Amino acid sequence: MTDIDNNGILSSPDSAARPASPLLARLWGASEESDSNEEWRRADRRRKNCSGVRLELQRQNGTVYNVRLHNVSHNGVCVICPKKIRQADIVKLRCQGESVPDEAFKVVHVTSTVGGFKLGLTLLRD
Repeated sequence: MTDIDNNGILSSPDSAARPASPLLARLWGASEESDSNEEWRRADRRRKNCSGVRLELQRQNGTVYNVRLHNVSHNGVCVICPKKIRQADIVKLRCQGESVPDEAFKVVHVTSTVGGFKLGLTLLRD
């Protein structure tokens, strides 16, 4: 269900939801609010990352890539990766240079872009 707020902008009742993991909460806090006119149709709104947050993405075969955060939502992220990774692969993410436990994500879409590939990742729940 969608409501219209006092400014005439469509909003989702889930807008008060919290990020689904500690990593997503950290990335959410480090990102900037997106234009609500761009995100009005999404139940899980995204925030864009303009600060250049770097993450480490680890494939199941152990290969690690340094990736850049593109945007973040409560349930997933979009990163820019130098290599193409197959849709439906399971990967682990963590902030670059940290030894905190990795969080597992599923690749849900892959799009070619300048300098690499945009990978849409959703958090895997236990």
